[in-house]
Amino acid sequence: MHPLVLPLSIAGVVVALFVILFVLLIPRKERTPSTALREMVEQYAGPGASAQTSQPSVATRLRLGSSTRTARILANRGWSERLRAGITAAGMSLKPEEFVLLIIGCGIGGGIGLFVIGRGSIPGLLLGLVIGFAVPILVMRVKASRREAAFIYELPDALSALASSLSAGSSLIQGVDAVAQESSGPMQEELQRIVIENRLGTSIPDALEETAIRMNCGDLKMVVMAVRLQTSVGGNLSQLMKTVAATLRERVTMARHVRALSAEGRMSLWVLMALPVVVGAFSAVTRPEYFELFYTTLPGIVMLVASVIMMILGYLWARSIVRVEV
Repeated sequence: MHPLVLPLSIAGVVVALFVILFVLLIPRKERTPSTALREMVEQYAGPGASAQTSQPSVATRLRLGSSTRTARILANRGWSERLRAGITAAGMSLKPEEFVLLIIGCGIGGGIGLFVIGRGSIPGLLLGLVIGFAVPILVMRVKASRREAAFIYELPDALSALASSLSAGSSLIQGVDAVAQESSGPMQEELQRIVIENRLGTSIPDALEETAIRMNCGDLKMVVMAVRLQTSVGGNLSQLMKTVAATLRERVTMARHVRALSAEGRMSLWVLMALPVVVGAFSAVTRPEYFELFYTTLPGIVMLVASVIMMILGYLWARSIVRVEV
């Protein structure tokens, strides 16, 4: 290995870590209900509605400049709204451009880090880039799935509380506001968002439908249909909410039971999928001369591509077995 590779690699790791810290650790205001309301208003009024009058620091100007350029690129390619929807579903306070900068920083840091650990290993560099780029996306998806699951589990109780509020004589928006104040976690955040959107002019059914799409909750779409039917033809919305809540409670109970029964199969799936990846990554980093056969020779490339295809097919087949829809 060339004598300059190690010092340059260490310098690259330092630069990458600085980029990550620059994106993450520069002081930012915490996300509060007033901040969420201001961000929501900016979507209608534009960013100039909440412009600051104080002169920002140099570090803040650099961060804002890079974020602005990244936001412009995302907007031109049509990726901004898709990223914003995923980040919102995960309950993260980052903006789309900040999330992209985080992915870039993690990719550079992971690639150079494994390049140094592997003593100049090119497979280690590529593996580190892939892992660094993939980790923030996987974290976002895991947080979104956990948040969606928590929302679905809390939905029957929230509907029961909403039905009780309607029986007491409250209007629909008053009932939603009361349930939001008594709830916690993702249910509270989404109900507060519905209340804010209604105050900005969105109807309750439309706000509920947007929440159902954002949280990927088919059960909430049943509630939207019930509210729309009650709005168009009339009826006892309180009793309808109680019926829907009872149905959803039985479905949640069954889903939890099925998830408990399939836990062993899901864990076996993840272990079997992770084992060859971990062993291959360990070999590529610690003994690159052994792993280089897989990308320097034709039989090695064929075996590597075939193994990846077989792992993908095996994952899809095993997931179809352990995944049970309720």
